[in-house]
Amino acid sequence: MIDPQYIEGIIKGSTVSYGKTDVRKYKVQDDGKGYLHIIVFEDGKRKKIGIDKLHFFEYGTEADWVFNEWWKIYPDYEVFKQFANNEKLAA
Repeated sequence: MIDPQYIEGIIKGSTVSYGKTDVRKYKVQDDGKGYLHIIVFEDGKRKKIGIDKLHFFEYGTEADWVFNEWWKIYPDYEVFKQFANNEKLAA
């Protein structure tokens, strides 16, 4: 299974992947007002990109089941969805 990243688990200090052509790892920062973002340099300019603009999966969604390869463990999406909902409630 690949290393899944979920929007629910991203906090200041988390490492996330980002890149249009060259994917790199970046540390998530907080601007002091609760806005989580990463700082990247594109075309020689510094850019602040909010994590809400990055691609993450919401835990328990069909996209999560497909792209994070949960289907290998739970061949039926509905079974995975029940598992994911129980995990959320237990946390």
